[in-house]
Amino acid sequence: MSGLCSDCLDLTDVQDAEKLFKEQVSAGLSSSPKTLPSRFFYDEIGSRLFQQITRLPEYYLTACELEILRRSGGDIISLVPRRKFNLVELGSGDGTKVIQLLEPGLADNRQFTYLPIDQSVSAMQTLTSDLSERYPELGVRGIVAEYGA
Repeated sequence: MSGLCSDCLDLTDVQDAEKLFKEQVSAGLSSSPKTLPSRFFYDEIGSRLFQQITRLPEYYLTACELEILRRSGGDIISLVPRRKFNLVELGSGDGTKVIQLLEPGLADNRQFTYLPIDQSVSAMQTLTSDLSERYPELGVRGIVAEYGA
């Protein structure tokens, strides 16, 4: 991996993030039953472990999604009107699945920006750096954030 692509990554203000972390951990451990937000599991080691889990035969969802995108990624991109657009991915992780959309889009000279959103800072740093190096013509703007209902 090359250096961090600093203009490719939106990070929450570190002081605000540390304050929020302390508040959420304190609240969670003071409650009954004790809880912690799942986003705290996704540091560098946790993200790597989750990626390993998604490759297990028992965790079939990722394999099914990847197969659909391998078969249909080019068809999906061909349905997008020929104008600039943003490709947004929630829970991007290591970007394995989205490659099946990025490559046909770039091969077809589509003009778009990829906006991966993930709660793991380390996963996002790795992904944005790797994609910027692998596809220099691709606009990448990684966002570290929680999302949900």
